[in-house]
Amino acid sequence: MKPTLFAVVSLGIGIAIGLAITRQEFARETLPLTAPSASPAVAAGPKIGTGPKLTVVNGERHDFGTMNRNAAGEHTFVVRNDGDAELVLKKGNPTCKCTSFELDKDRLAPGESTSVHLQWKTLTSDVRFEQSAPLIVDNDPDKTTIALVIEGRVIDVVRPERWDIVLTDISANEPAHARLKIFSYKDKELAIAKQEWLNPQQADHFDARFEPLTPEEISQEAGAAGGLALLLDVRPGLPLGTIDETLRLTTSAAGVEPLEIRLRGSVATDISLAGPRVVPEKLLVNLGQLKPADGIKTTVYLLIKGPYREETTLQITGVEPASELTAKLGEPQRDNPRIVRYPVALSLPPGLSPVARAGDGSYALVKIATTHPQTKELTLKVRYIVTQ
Repeated sequence: MKPTLFAVVSLGIGIAIGLAITRQEFARETLPLTAPSASPAVAAGPKIGTGPKLTVVNGERHDFGTMNRNAAGEHTFVVRNDGDAELVLKKGNPTCKCTSFELDKDRLAPGESTSVHLQWKTLTSDVRFEQSAPLIVDNDPDKTTIALVIEGRVIDVVRPERWDIVLTDISANEPAHARLKIFSYKDKELAIAKQEWLNPQQADHFDARFEPLTPEEISQEAGAAGGLALLLDVRPGLPLGTIDETLRLTTSAAGVEPLEIRLRGSVATDISLAGPRVVPEKLLVNLGQLKPADGIKTTVYLLIKGPYREETTLQITGVEPASELTAKLGEPQRDNPRIVRYPVALSLPPGLSPVARAGDGSYALVKIATTHPQTKELTLKVRYIVTQ
């Protein structure tokens, strides 16, 4: 009897343990409420597209390697629409006026490509050159922009020591001369294949000649292999006023853009005014403002240049008002072989009454006669104000 009871109890305990283990194992399982269909369900709704997408097929940067300074270059970028909607392109502003670009097409269908032609000129004094031109996806709400970049190293093959020749107050009646060095950094031999004067109104007054630089001149320029000296001759007869001429030189150096040397300056009469408180172009001396108890003395100079300088004499013929202003002409000075200087001593005595000689019609005047064949008379204007 007891063995039978023990067996029944043991069987009951085993069943209870089995049920507990089973319940724990499947406690987190959820039975399906409905039977699955034969194929998985797909959520209904519109398909979302990618829109236009700009891709630069051959890269967004182009390294041109090395180029001559002031030389021109070009490169073609290929762009493609890798999106699923039409792509509308717009040009942005390049980072430099030395760079420009053009599109073959500004609208691309999905998968379509076009070319972007970028041109530049290496207008820089630096060794490195980098500029960019932006392409904008105009129909993208975010206005996607890709910068097309060109970069490289700039070298000097031919370069003048400076890009202008300054001719200041040269005489209209006398020749003038200037010399400019042009260095070659690659070829020992340099020649001028063509020269052009770009201002036809002044071109007839200039001549340009060339001679090789001396070995010493070449050695003094770092990296130079050779070069030429530009010898400029200015013939008499230029009209009075501003000199504004440009000499364009095409050299024998391969791949180098023509050099443009600017001539600037002025042509003045053979007699000019210089010194403190002077406005030369107006023949004006400004003595400023003074009190009645003050007096003032100053010396200015009349400069005579040109072929008639030695034979030209000066004489003061009148001073207005003589009751206020005194003018005295000194002996000519020849400390410069090309210029004769006449000192003119001007003075205002103390005790003058208040007066304003500060504009045309009220200036004090010093009239001077000359023996120069083209300038017979000069009038110096003297400005001053005597306060209360």
